[in-house]
Amino acid sequence: MKDYFDSQGLDNLIWVWNVQDNPAGGWAGYYPGSNYVDVVSLDAWYKNYPSASDYSQIQSIAAGKPIAIAEMGKLPTAALLDSQPKWTYFMIWSEQLRGNNSNAEIQSAYYLPRVYNQGEVKF
Repeated sequence: MKDYFDSQGLDNLIWVWNVQDNPAGGWAGYYPGSNYVDVVSLDAWYKNYPSASDYSQIQSIAAGKPIAIAEMGKLPTAALLDSQPKWTYFMIWSEQLRGNNSNAEIQSAYYLPRVYNQGEVKF
């Protein structure tokens, strides 16, 4: 798909490669290569948060490219983001925002210094 879009002159897209935190591992075997990927991301489905091993594996695959938590149900904590500082963004499934997080957890996560909110990003 990327090759086709590039051949048509559509070369201003950001390509995100995503993998699920499948316990079987072996994620690098599915990676299409750095020529096809701008951001490497992880879905945290099997556990609330990416483990240190998950984080290390994603960084190894990304080889310096930005990494992200593409899907998760629990909002990240300050401790997680402090121990895994290279995550560039995270996304919560809409129904899991309130389903898996208390109001205090939501407020805490969205007021962390590393988290930008509407109105804080200047163009």
